[in-house]
Amino acid sequence: MADECGGLCTPVLRTPAGLKLSRRQRDVIEVVAGLSNRQIAETLVMSVRTVEGHVYRA
Repeated sequence: MADECGGLCTPVLRTPAGLKLSRRQRDVIEVVAGLSNRQIAETLVMSVRTVEGHVYRA
């Protein structure tokens, strides 16, 4: 999907270094960038609804 959108990536990965993210948060962002909610849920072993909630609040 990212390829279809001109190579766009997760906005957080383009955010200036001033944003305070833990190493774990950055690891998770890098793993899930470009994945569907279903793929994220399977990768992180959580429900799709939980993923949707996290994405909504991000």
